[in-house]
Formats: sequence, C-alpha cells, structure tokens
Amino acid sequence: MKQSNEDGFYHFSKNEKVLKFFRKIWIVFFLITSVPFNLYAEDYMRIHFILWGQGNYGDCEFIELPGADGKLGTNDDKCILIDGGRGSTKSSSWVDDFLDNLPWHGDTGVKTIDFMILSCCGADHFTGLSMVVQNYNVLNFFQPVRWPQGDKSAYDTLMNDLNNEGCGPDSLAGHYFEPKAGEYTSGPNANAGPVFNEGDKSWMGFDPVVNAKILAKKKTPPVSGDDDNIWAMVEKIWVGNASFITGGDAYGAQEDAILGTSGVAEYSYTGAAGDLANTDIYKVHHHGSNTNGSSGAAFLAKMNPKFAVPIDGGSSDAHPDINTLNRIINEGAIIYRPDMDGNVLFKCSSGGNYDVIRTCAYPDLPWTGFYNSDTAYSDCAPPGLPENLAIKEIAGDAITIDWDYDASASIAGYYLFYSTYPGGDSGANNGRTNAGMSEETGIYKRHDTLLTSAPFTFSASALGLAQPSYLRLSAVTNYCYERRYSNEVFTTWPPTAITNLTGFCVSGTGGDVRLSWTAPAKYDNEESTDPCKKYFVYYSTDPTLNTDLWNEVDSLSKYGIDFSTIQPKNPGDGETFVIENIPAPGNSSQTYFAVFSQNVDGVFSHISNIATFTVVDVYPPLPVTDLAYALWRDESRIFISWTAPGDDGQEGSAAFCEIIFSNDAAFSAVSTQTIVSPVSAGQKQTYLMTGLDSYERYWIKVRNYDEALNFSVSDPSISCYTGTNFINTPSSFSASVSVSTSPSLEVTFKIEIDTVTDGSPGNSVEIWDMRDNLGNAILTKLTTSQYQVTALTDLRGFSVSPGLEFNHRYKLVISSSLKDIDGETLMSAATYFYFVTLCSPFEKNIFFASDGSSVTVASGQFSSPGSVSFISTLPANLDSSQKAAYDSLAAIYTVAGSAVRGFKVLPGTVTAVIPVSGGIPYIYNSDTLSFEKASSYILNCEVVFEAESPAVWLFVTPASFTANKDPGVYAYPVPATGNNITFTNLGSSAEISVFTISGKCVLRENVTPDPVNGEWVWNFSQVPPGLYFWVVDGTSKGMLMIKR
Repeated sequence: MKQSNEDGFYHFSKNEKVLKFFRKIWIVFFLITSVPFNLYAEDYMRIHFILWGQGNYGDCEFIELPGADGKLGTNDDKCILIDGGRGSTKSSSWVDDFLDNLPWHGDTGVKTIDFMILSCCGADHFTGLSMVVQNYNVLNFFQPVRWPQGDKSAYDTLMNDLNNEGCGPDSLAGHYFEPKAGEYTSGPNANAGPVFNEGDKSWMGFDPVVNAKILAKKKTPPVSGDDDNIWAMVEKIWVGNASFITGGDAYGAQEDAILGTSGVAEYSYTGAAGDLANTDIYKVHHHGSNTNGSSGAAFLAKMNPKFAVPIDGGSSDAHPDINTLNRIINEGAIIYRPDMDGNVLFKCSSGGNYDVIRTCAYPDLPWTGFYNSDTAYSDCAPPGLPENLAIKEIAGDAITIDWDYDASASIAGYYLFYSTYPGGDSGANNGRTNAGMSEETGIYKRHDTLLTSAPFTFSASALGLAQPSYLRLSAVTNYCYERRYSNEVFTTWPPTAITNLTGFCVSGTGGDVRLSWTAPAKYDNEESTDPCKKYFVYYSTDPTLNTDLWNEVDSLSKYGIDFSTIQPKNPGDGETFVIENIPAPGNSSQTYFAVFSQNVDGVFSHISNIATFTVVDVYPPLPVTDLAYALWRDESRIFISWTAPGDDGQEGSAAFCEIIFSNDAAFSAVSTQTIVSPVSAGQKQTYLMTGLDSYERYWIKVRNYDEALNFSVSDPSISCYTGTNFINTPSSFSASVSVSTSPSLEVTFKIEIDTVTDGSPGNSVEIWDMRDNLGNAILTKLTTSQYQVTALTDLRGFSVSPGLEFNHRYKLVISSSLKDIDGETLMSAATYFYFVTLCSPFEKNIFFASDGSSVTVASGQFSSPGSVSFISTLPANLDSSQKAAYDSLAAIYTVAGSAVRGFKVLPGTVTAVIPVSGGIPYIYNSDTLSFEKASSYILNCEVVFEAESPAVWLFVTPASFTANKDPGVYAYPVPATGNNITFTNLGSSAEISVFTISGKCVLRENVTPDPVNGEWVWNFSQVPPGLYFWVVDGTSKGMLMIKR
C-alpha cells in the first residue's frame, strides 16, 4: 500500500485495498479466547439431579464440593450422595451409570462417596444406596434416625453393609451421624459430622466453605409400622448466595414446623423460617405429591424459589400432581424435570448465579414407562432454544437487542442473561453441554424481569452491566418450562461518530480526492480519551443514499477502503487522507462519501455525515506498445497478446478493452471485439480473435478505456494473415507417423499427411540420443534433415553415421510448417517419438510386468537362477484361463528342472535380482509410450530395480527371448485362441491400446463390450510377428508374442 506523506497527508490507492462490504454495521460478534480460571473470584458447587425411570422411581441427588483448596475440578474435591432411588443391583439401578461416567479427580468415574445421606427411610430412597455401598467406597453416612430393626429387611441389610464399611449405626463413632434440627453439617459453623485435617485446613462436616444446616427432623423415635415420611429430614445447603433445599418425602408437618406455625418443638427450631427464606433451588418434596400437605403454598411463598425440581419417573402415585405444579408455577419458579430433561446439573456460584445443564430434552426421551404423571403439563412440550439474538443498537447507555420472538400462546417470555466473561463464568464448568447446544456454557447473571416483546431496549447502568458484556437468552413457557440458551452476543460502546466529514477532488488528477474529519474517541461515552483503531471509508455513486440508507440492514453494497495499517489520531485531532483513483461515475456526476470508525473491541461507529462532490478523471490508460500475434493461426482465428495498462496510466485495471481490426492499413472500415474484464496492469493480456475470413490479411490495434471513458490506442498497429490448416491437426498429427529400425540400426519412418492448399509443408527430422549404454541420461543431437512432402504418404529411410547403438533410447522429432505468401509461418506442428534399440542379434530378452502389487517374471530364463527368489505356487486370484496361460509359459521355460512361477518384489522396495552379464533393464514410460533404460540399476555387480505400481519392465540379457520357442502365439495373462484375444470384465466401455516394444501404437480403440458379459474380441491376424503388450484404460494388463 502506498503510504507516502510528503505533502503532509496519507495517500491511498483505491485498487490496493478495495473491500466489498455486506454487513449490518451495528451487529458485533466478538471472539475471545478462553479465560484463565483464576479470574473468577467466586466459590462454586455443582448439584446433579439424577434421572430415574422404567419403574425404578425415587430420589437421588449428587453434589460436588470444592474441598480444602476451594476450587472445583481438583483432586481434593468432596462429594455428597443424597438417596439412591430404587434398584439394589447395578443392572436395575441408574446411579451407577451416572457415577461411572462422571469426570472426577482427573479421571472418569467416582470410586469413593465421601458423604452418603438418606433423607427418609422409604424404599424408593434407600434401596439404591445398597447397590452403592456394595460397589463403591463409602466413608461417612447421615440419616434422620435408625429405623426399628425387623420392620424393613432391605433397610436392615443396608445398615449391616454400612457397618461393614465402617460408617454404620454400629460402627465406631466419627463416621455415622443422626444430626438434629438446627445443627450445621458443613461450613465454618459445623457442629455435626466428621473432622478433616488436610494441608493447612481443618474443618468439621462436608466442606470448609459450603454450608449445610438441618431445618427439620422429627425428634421422637419411630416404632414399627410408622409412616417413614414423617421422619424425613429437611436440609439446606448453600455457598454464598446460592442455596438448595432437599427434604426427601417431607410432609406438611415438617414445612409448618419450619414456618413456625405448628410443631416447632417436635420438628424444627425457632428462626428456621428465616433460614428457609429466599432459597433458590427446591428439590420438590415427595416427588411433587399433593398428599399430606407437601409443598404447601405458604412454604413455597416463604422460600420463594427460582427453580423447582420434582424427581418423579414412574411412581404409581402419579407424581408430580397438577395442584403441586400449579402452586410452584404461581411462585414463578422455573421447573426442571428429569423425566423430561434427563440428568439436570446446576452449576452454582457464591454470587447466587446458576448455569443449568439438561443432558437431554423432551421429546428425545421415550415417555412410556418413565413416569405415571396425571398432570396435563406432562403433555406440554418445553420451548425451543431462542435463536438469532443480536445487538440492534447501542446509543449511550441504552442497548437494544432483538431475536426471533416466538409468538406462540405457550410462551410467557424470555430471560436475559449477562456476564463479563465470554461464555459465562466457567469456574464450575465440567465439559457438559446443554441438549441442543454445541458449546459448554458457564454461569451468567439473570435479569429477573421476564421479557415479553422484541426488540427490547434496556439501560446498561440500571442493569449493572459492565462494558464489555456477553448476553444470552432463555425461553420460558406459561407453565414455567425453560430452555437455555440462545447464541451469545457481545456489547460494548461504539466509537464516537464522525460528524464533520468534508472533501474535494484534487485538481488535475485522475480521480484523487482529499477527505478530512476530526478523529473520534474509542468509546462514545463522554469519558474515553483513547483513539479508535481503524477507519473505513465508503463511497458510492448512488444519489439516493443518505444516512438512513447507509445504515439499512439490507442496503446496497458499499465499497470501502480499509485504512487498517494507519493508527488513528487522538480524539479531537484533525485527520486528512488522499484517496487515489476514485472512478468517476460520468460527466459532471457526483460521488458520495461516508466514514465509519472501529474500536479495539471490533465495534463500528454510527455512520458519519455524507460528503458529496464531483470526481473528475482526466487520465487515460497508457497506450499498448507491445501488441503481437502468435505463430499459431488457422483459417478463421488469430491469437494476439500485449501487456495490459491500468485505468489511470499503469494503476488498477482498465474498465474494458476493444480490439479494432480492418482489411486495409487505413482502417477505413473496421470491426471490433470487446474484452469486458481486462487483467490488472502489468499482466499479460491474451485474446483469440474469432470469426475471421480465411486466408485474409488483417490490420489490428487495441483501445483501452477507463471508467470515465478516457482511452488510449496501441502504437504501432500490427498486421498478419489468417491461414489454412493441416487437415491432420497437431492433436492427431502424431498418429500419422510410424518408426522402425532395421537389424543394422538404420531408422525408417513413414509420414502420412493430407494435401494442403497453396503449398505443402516443410518438414525436418531430428534424432537425439537420450541415454548412453550404462543407463546414464544424456541428450545428444545426432543429425537434422530437411525435406518436402509431396505425396499423401512419404516413406523415408534415415541413416546416422557412425550409426545408432544397441541398448539406447532415442528421440525422433518430426516438425512441419506452412508459410504464407509473405514468408511468415502460418502453421507449425511437431511430434515426438521415442524408441529403443533393444538388442543386438546375439542378445536375448526377458520381459517383466507388474499387476500393481508385485513385479512378476512373465516369461524368459536366467543364466544364474540362484539369484532369483522364485515362488512355487500360482497367485490365488487367477481364473482358469489365466492359469492355463501361465502354465503354458512355465512349461516352455524351466530352471533347474522346476517350472518358473515368477518372483515378486513388493512396491517401494529395492531388490537385487539378476547378476550383471551384459544385460540392461528398461522400464516402460506410459507418458512417452516407450521403454526407457533404468538410470540406476547396478549395485555390487548385480542388477537392482524398484517395484512401482503399475510398471512394465524389459530386461535385455544374453539369453534370447525367442529361444526354444516354436512358431505360434504366446499371450499372458489372457490366452490367445487362434488369432483372437478376448478381453473380459470391461464394463460398459473401455479404451484398449496395443503397443510394440519400441512404443509404436498398433491399436487404440474405444470399444463397446458385449453388454451381457462385458467382453470384446481383438483379431490380430494382420499384426506382424513381434513382442507386444496391451493397455486397458491406461493400465498395463498383459503381453503377446507372435512368432510365425
């Protein structure tokens, strides 16, 4: 980018940094990397409500505590298991599935339960704990009371198992507890529970930071036959302002005692109602039952919960009851149900904020057998996730958001969540994601006013929003089902808008304009003194654009110049920029300019005022000085080229280009052809003129235009003829030449070419030696001969003195040209042939072929077979005809009395195979259709070669390939029948090519096989004796030797 400021201003060329913007100026998505853990000054805990189903209903909660170091996710974390539901074995319980898959102490799966709590002595609470005690370590056990022995046999078994574990009612003191109402079982005030000494920390109960207190528990002991729910224990667990109530199957008696209305002395303590107040998470008593006063209206009103979780899933008592749910809904508590949401995880921070993770969502869970609820709400689907949340506008303290508002009658509204961290506070994250979301979310603060319309404008300061902040939404139904979250958006203050943009066209330039304005501040909040980060200058020739239209969501595209490498000045300083080569829209037309600024947060300002003035472009493109035509022409086309100019001199690219041509030098009558999108200045512009008359002389020049229709003309112009053409075009010319060598190594070739108009082609023949007899690459031009072809077929013999050599690769170049009456070349073509002088009369041949996985000796013999690794069995994939051909060859060539089955060399390996005794190996080159001498093949006096896939090898040795062979036809792997070879398994079409050893193609045909069996028959009765190989669809497939 040009950034000179010799005149005190920055200069920019528009073609260097032109960006096309389709954007909503005010929508900002800001990406920030993960935030280090130590940024969060909070304490955390996690509460899991575990899914039950298939008749195994019951309560079960699992709580993760931070432990001595105060951080979740470390090896000193502690855990609480409250109740275990039904299912006394791993096959019937669902608790083990949860425990075995939970990330814990840097591993997967919980091995030890630090604290086990039985809230009440019902079978749907204690039966699953038996499975846990039998399969996991349990260190401490809490329950409201030891139930009378003999009344519940399964319960007695659990107590015996706990005694064996060392934490039962008959164990030594210190690990079994029946806490009383009013006692603390965790936190700084703990007075019931085990004692811990870890590092420099000592505490009693669950955790030194997380608190727990028993709010209600019946004081008199039960007798056999009593209702165990009367002895259900209600406990509050909290960290900071985040709190949780769990009470098993507690009745109204426990709730009334906590409220202080009755039974305080029997169940609770004075002041328990104050401890109950404003508890956020309520594990609904008795699975949501409406019997015996559970979840009474007064109790709910005092607690004022934000969330309620009824754990049901199969109860024959049809929980949760619709009346209980209605009371919860009247309090505005969001309801999460494991039967609809799967395992539900609450991530809690001491600030009183929560992230709720539901591992699955209705209707993903099957309904049948999961619960037996009679409530109509069970048939009501939760809402969908909110979508397309966006920042609509930031104007001072006011922030406007918008989203796809679901106007369904079931939608009560949306909650707004916010955080100063991208993705929320991740201090309690554990890798779990909400169903329907791809990323894990952290903990956000919730704005507790339900949003009932969109868009929504709020005061950032009134909400307590810090800048920047990250926002999400949740959707809530009238029946208090919630789904989190929408996408996240980022908001911060935009830069101050520019209001004094001015400019003018610089006189005498090719569209240069000078723009000036006052530098804005980073934030438009009257406090910022920092500069913004970037400027974006837009311009348009649309006269209808105004401030409103520039800001339209679906406005016309804007072309912008990004000054991203320039640091804007401090707020209040003057900015001036010169923008070069703005395209003029037309004679005396105006161009409209606007400026946006952008701060370090990626937020754009509002658009500046619109400046407009006339842009005049007086500079044309440079004239073309190197217009040229190519040698290649035909009867109706001429190929021309030149170096492209720009729109102003040599900058940018021309708007369009005209090719002007005429049959006379004065251009008295002209025709034109147009290039609508020329290449950039300095690049090679090419063009193929078409539709011309045959064998005519044309004068040609080029005219380039810019946007203002300034133009330049090429100087000088050029002239040339269209020409006639070979009927044999270059693509088919090579097929009209054949080459052969005599035993004395003289070259004979034949060229076939159709006659041409007004002359015949001039031909030259060159022979190049490509390799010496040791296989080293060389390139020696032996001779050149010029001649004219006067007949349709010209047979030429060609001798080289002192002659060709055996075991060499040669290149034969045949070129032809046709000149016009001015002596200029109208047409030229060349073709190349490669051939190998295979052997002298006393040398013999061995032929190798590859099937893509190995290299196999197809025929021949060795003078020293001990150096070859032979296999004694045939490949397993040969069919009967292939095996017969293989056996035929093996019967002719024997080594030490055994049939030659060949040898294999794995691809990519180098293997010594044959002692050197005068022979030279060649490999077939499918590009040149000839055999080439292997460049490196002698190692320690042995021939070596590398197996490739696919490959065809020829090895010239002192043993004749044709020795010991009777006249006949030998084909492999497809046998010959008479003078026919049947190609099989060809599919619906195939290209079959047959080549001589020297690479001459004797057959190339696109065949249509028999549609029934996929076969095609080749008759080679007219093919002379010799050694051939064939290729099917570009892959070498087999060999043929004809000896007549």
